[in-house]
Amino acid sequence: MIIVKLFGGAKKSFATDQIIVDQDDLTIQELLDFLTKNKLKNTNDLDTKNLLVAVNGADSSAIGGFSAKLKANDIVSIIPIIHGGSRAQFLLDKKTVEVIAIKKQESNIKFLDDLRVKLPNVVIQGISSNFILNSNHVKK
Repeated sequence: MIIVKLFGGAKKSFATDQIIVDQDDLTIQELLDFLTKNKLKNTNDLDTKNLLVAVNGADSSAIGGFSAKLKANDIVSIIPIIHGGSRAQFLLDKKTVEVIAIKKQESNIKFLDDLRVKLPNVVIQGISSNFILNSNHVKK
């Protein structure tokens, strides 16, 4: 048995904050594949490429990444990496942070990459609004 704790937008993907998986000896990637395959229909997709995964409190990158083997009674925490949301502006460490919404385009990635080239001194990060709970969540 593996206990999976879900945080942030991952809770939206599964409509719960904890899942018990009755399998042992999985890799982290196999666990993510299993969760993605078995998640409820009509819930947000889980972006498995933008996650922080901790096993018993240790970052998965310190124990072998997504190929690390899980064992019985491990506690796996899944935390989406969050960097955006609806339009908001606030100060953070004496720097202005502005969060804006961009209407879906055919290639949002190319659009953001082009902006990064045009504005090399501006940090630009994109994320689906599906992973934002509210404006306070954005600030955190």
